[in-house]
Amino acid sequence: MAHDAELIFFEKLMKNTHIQCLIISSADEAMPDFDMGFRKIIGIDFDFKALGKSLASNFMDNKVYRIVDDFYCNYFALKLPYPQPSQILLVGPFMTDRPKQNLLLELCEKYSIPPQQIGTLEKAFSFIPTLIDDAVIITAIHTLAESLWGDSNSFSFETSCYP
Repeated sequence: MAHDAELIFFEKLMKNTHIQCLIISSADEAMPDFDMGFRKIIGIDFDFKALGKSLASNFMDNKVYRIVDDFYCNYFALKLPYPQPSQILLVGPFMTDRPKQNLLLELCEKYSIPPQQIGTLEKAFSFIPTLIDDAVIITAIHTLAESLWGDSNSFSFETSCYP
């Protein structure tokens, strides 16, 4: 398959920085928890299969998406230029800052998590890698996109929010 070497290198780079890297397809019967089990830990049911199918069918070619979810977890995603059915490279989650107490309380209120379980929420966040400077991952994504689609004028970045 075209670009296998680049993808293998990129996946190894992400593994060495402790950032999850998944390739998902709209045809996948089972879909992994993109958030590394975060929502499960705090008792929130979430349909990752529906989200995966939505991403695979709605993402545009030659576009890198930075996704920030309701819990301020960051992901990068892009539609691979091959094969059919569409495949999405999903990188993350990662955080750019550890949540402060006031944010934890806001999330508890928003998701009806009893304040006594704030420790569980903090524990769930502890499993999400924190990058104080995300320039390395942005550079790696940019370089991969250049390898997949040509020069930097051949693609664009977009920020999106998902639940």
